[in-house]
Amino acid sequence: MTDPQNPNEVNSKLILEKLDNLESRISRIEAKLRYVSPREAYEREGDDDYRDIGIKKPKDSSIESNLVEYGLSWLSTIVFIFGIIFLMSYIRNIGYPILAAFTGYMAASGLFIFTYLLRNSLSHIIKFLNTSGLLLVYIITLRLHFFSAEPLINSQVLAILLLSISLGAIVWYTIRRQSEFLAFLSSLLILISGIITDSTYVTLSFVALASILSLVFFIKYNWWRQLITIMFFVYVTHLIWLLGNPFMGHTMKFVEFHQNNIIFLFLYGLIYSSTIVISKEDKISDNVLGLISILNAINFSLLIFLLTILFYKENHTGIFASIAILCLGFSVYLKYRNARLFAPAFYACFGFMALSVSIYGFASLPDSYYLLALQSLIVVSMALWFRSRIIVVVNTLLYVIILIIYLISSPSMDSINFIFVIVALSTARILNWKKDRLTLKTEIYRNIYLIVTFFMVLYGLSHAFPTHYVTLAWTGVAILYLILSIVLKNIKYRWMAFMTLLFTGGHLLFVDMAKMDAGYKVIAFLVFAAITIGLTLYYTKKIKKKSFPE
Repeated sequence: MTDPQNPNEVNSKLILEKLDNLESRISRIEAKLRYVSPREAYEREGDDDYRDIGIKKPKDSSIESNLVEYGLSWLSTIVFIFGIIFLMSYIRNIGYPILAAFTGYMAASGLFIFTYLLRNSLSHIIKFLNTSGLLLVYIITLRLHFFSAEPLINSQVLAILLLSISLGAIVWYTIRRQSEFLAFLSSLLILISGIITDSTYVTLSFVALASILSLVFFIKYNWWRQLITIMFFVYVTHLIWLLGNPFMGHTMKFVEFHQNNIIFLFLYGLIYSSTIVISKEDKISDNVLGLISILNAINFSLLIFLLTILFYKENHTGIFASIAILCLGFSVYLKYRNARLFAPAFYACFGFMALSVSIYGFASLPDSYYLLALQSLIVVSMALWFRSRIIVVVNTLLYVIILIIYLISSPSMDSINFIFVIVALSTARILNWKKDRLTLKTEIYRNIYLIVTFFMVLYGLSHAFPTHYVTLAWTGVAILYLILSIVLKNIKYRWMAFMTLLFTGGHLLFVDMAKMDAGYKVIAFLVFAAITIGLTLYYTKKIKKKSFPE
């Protein structure tokens, strides 16, 4: 009979109890962490990364295994393709072009049969071989007409049709495999085919087809990386056409006639702009869509300006007006559609920049400065409607750039000077009045407009009045600023009044002293002294006691 007080038995029971408790705790932890078996973990790990290039993650993740299994697979398939191409070239060179093409197609067919028979084993190698077979068919079909001194198919139309069929097979295999890498490859081959055809409308149609295909893959599978990459190559291919397609042996120079290529350029822009509308909000982030929009705008802008310089110097007004209407209309649509906050503001800014170019083409300089300055007020109004800080920032930048161009390149015109002053002062007041609606947390943009107002008033009055009246005019403006500071209860106008008085005093001492007659000097000095003394007394007695609120 067992002794109940046996220490060894008691210790064994305690150990068993602790093991049971430990096992139950581990079970609870596994449940919370959603534990999966090693096999399941392997099947999940890295699946997305390898799926894009058409392979599964190897069981042995070592570098050696990757090099042997996948590096050699790629190398062997590439060597096989080149081997068949060299064999075809040899057969063609000895005088049997039909046999050369037949040999190539038979080699591709044999490759497909081989992959079908081994489809249940060595799956990753099979996928490499299938891709290689399709590429081989594409190259053989390409050689039926192109890159051949004596083509088997003399009709370019028939050659392009057969080439399109081979490209369609690659696209079909891409969809079947759902591989982003193959999606990129199929679109890239379409662009290459467009270059090889070396015919304006065929080339640009292939480019448009590649852009549409990249958009389809984006919509269906959310493959945004291939879309961005193909978008870049789409615009580059259009540029290659503009340069005369030097890849096909032509001299590198711009084409002599536009051949309505701008229609295709607008088509690319519209295709890639539609990503904002058709993308799935829960699948694609705002950052990605913003990047697509910005890159599309940059590429489109570079090419449209190049086309303007080459073909549309005299009649670019309508082109940029069309861009402005499309972008502004699209921005309003996105606003009503409650699209992502970045998109409506971005397209509105792009539209207003195009409108600025259109205004320049319509009115030319210097008359266009009236409309360009007034446009700034329209942009601010749209910023208020959109509740967009982005539009305010871009509008401020455009306004300052246009003003600098005017000051540097054009003679002073009183009406234009004061238009810039009125717009700057009005914009500053609007930004202060509606800063809560714009959620502006900084005064920098309003300060920029006030600084412009300050200097343009001095500049405008110095050109609008004779030299001996400039001091009096500036003094009057200082008084006006002080009145505004009292009425609007804003300290910034008071600072503008004091700074204007400082500039007035400097002008009086260093300019008027040398140029004015004695009588004018006496009047100017006495009037300036009286006003400054009066303002000083007023400030000391009335204003200093009670600070103006911001």
